[in-house]
Amino acid sequence: MAGLVKAPGHFSTILHAVQHWLQRHAGLRVERARPRTKRPDEEHRYAYQRRHLDFDIPPGARVLDIGSGGDPFPLATVLVDRHTGPTHHRHAPLARDARPLIEADVCALPFAAQSFDFVYCAHVLEHVPDPLAACREIMRVGRRGYIET
Repeated sequence: MAGLVKAPGHFSTILHAVQHWLQRHAGLRVERARPRTKRPDEEHRYAYQRRHLDFDIPPGARVLDIGSGGDPFPLATVLVDRHTGPTHHRHAPLARDARPLIEADVCALPFAAQSFDFVYCAHVLEHVPDPLAACREIMRVGRRGYIET
């Protein structure tokens, strides 16, 4: 299977299971991005995404950021985080702005099926006990999206 990340222990087992599930049930091929040296002008992860990824999110689209934490996705219209208080999973205080912030678990999102045009989920799956359930829920509420681990 191309693109499988070889990581020690439990994480590689989870990643392998998620990869197979996505291919079998959603027809998605998962590949690992090649590691590269961080450039001096990349002060923020969104700078890399803006430069190398085209999410093709039209104006007015409903965009859900799952696990928004202290650094929400700039194009998100709705934010979700499991913990609204302090937690060891977050490196910065929870960001709050004018966007709705919903306290919810990624494995049980309180939204109707296909209610978002795009779902953004970065650095969340490695913190949940059942990443396959999380992926099913992400695919249930969104028409398309981006997952980063």
